Amino acid sequence: MNESLEQLEQKREGFRTRMYYLMLEIAVIFAAPAVIAGLLLKTLGGQDGFSVQVQLAALGATFVISWFFVVMKYRKASRQLADIQKAIVARKQAAQQ
Repeated sequence: MNESLEQLEQKREGFRTRMYYLMLEIAVIFAAPAVIAGLLLKTLGGQDGFSVQVQLAALGATFVISWFFVVMKYRKASRQLADIQKAIVARKQAAQQ
C-alpha cells in the first residue's frame, strides 16, 4: 500500500459513510426473505393454508438465513476496516521515525 496517511484517513471516513448503506442493506436482507416466505406460504397453502407451526418454521428459517448473511457482511466490513486501520498505524509509526 503506497497510500499517504491522509489518503488512508479519507478512505476510513469513506468507509464509515458506507456503513450507513450497509444498514439499509441489512434491512433488506431481513425483509426480503420474510416477505418471500410469506408470499410462498400464502400461495402454496391453498384455501386452508399452512398450519401455524409450518408458518413459524418458515419464518424462523428465513431469520436464521438472514443472520448468516448479516454476519458474513459484518466480517467482510470488519476485515476491511481493520486493514485500513493497520495501514494508518503503520504510516504514523513510519512518520515518527
